[in-house]
Amino acid sequence: MLGNGINDASGLAGAAVGVAMGAGANVARESVNVVLIGRDLERFAETVRIARNCRRFILENLYGTLS
Repeated sequence: MLGNGINDASGLAGAAVGVAMGAGANVARESVNVVLIGRDLERFAETVRIARNCRRFILENLYGTLS
């Protein structure tokens, strides 16, 4: 879940992965797994893309090691 306000804090805390915008409320930032600096949502999409690529590389290396 992605949010930035006080009303998002409970949802962010209960989400599997909570993401808050850095310019949001302190309560929202304290109850999440990831805090994005700034207000640009394109950075969020880039963060997800990088995380997926990193996970793919880790799994490829793990499978290569176990083979």
